[in-house]
Amino acid sequence: MPVLAALAACARAPEPVPVVPAPAQPPAAWSAAFAPGDAAMTDAFLRLALGSEVTHGAQARRLLRFAAPVRIALAGEAAEETPRLLGWLAAQLAHVTGHDIAPAPAGARANLLVLSTPAVVADLRSRHAALAAPYFVSREAMARTLAAIEAGRPLCWFTIRPARDGAIENALVVVPSSLRGPALWRCLVEEVAQALGLPDDDAGWHYSVFNDGAPWLDLTRPDQLMLRMLYHPALRPGMTEAELRARLPALWPAVRQSLR
Repeated sequence: MPVLAALAACARAPEPVPVVPAPAQPPAAWSAAFAPGDAAMTDAFLRLALGSEVTHGAQARRLLRFAAPVRIALAGEAAEETPRLLGWLAAQLAHVTGHDIAPAPAGARANLLVLSTPAVVADLRSRHAALAAPYFVSREAMARTLAAIEAGRPLCWFTIRPARDGAIENALVVVPSSLRGPALWRCLVEEVAQALGLPDDDAGWHYSVFNDGAPWLDLTRPDQLMLRMLYHPALRPGMTEAELRARLPALWPAVRQSLR
């Protein structure tokens, strides 16, 4: 079955979201990990949502998120398990955010493309250049992003193309085709979730997949709360840090209640 058709098939017959057990931690660490207060959550949200580890055009500190439904497609030389994992992940992210997120129908253009390829930078400069180009604001931005990625040498990466109002027009996630099993799952979880509008990593936020030094394989409880807040109807693309800081504290109690 072609990759895109297999991914669409996952949408028709979704499987349960996999439960990935977290590494054992002392009880005190678990309590601190999964029950951060509203002030800590606000500060972490602002770091993750308004920063950026990628080059995607103007670097204004404003909220980015999809306004349109998110449709995910898979291209390249993916592992056999990748369509199934992306089907699971799309279902999980749709539940967590409350946003319309699903695999793209076979043959349809997606606004979130997952590209699996052996050389995650060189292949975008050569055989996958035409496929990837629409996911950047310009050829110049694409060149700058690839140069930055090459310098940082991440295992997996993503980039976001926003409109002027802060709505994400499309996003690209690139993963090595050599990845399998838990390493592939962790890569997809982190990069696809970040591509929804949490574009920065935070080495100081220890209990999150958005910290490359943390051991988690799946979205933690704080990660899920961040994503639910990101797509809260009281927020809108393009909001500034001052607007968000004024709005977020009153929203956390309802966000926590809505995600159980």
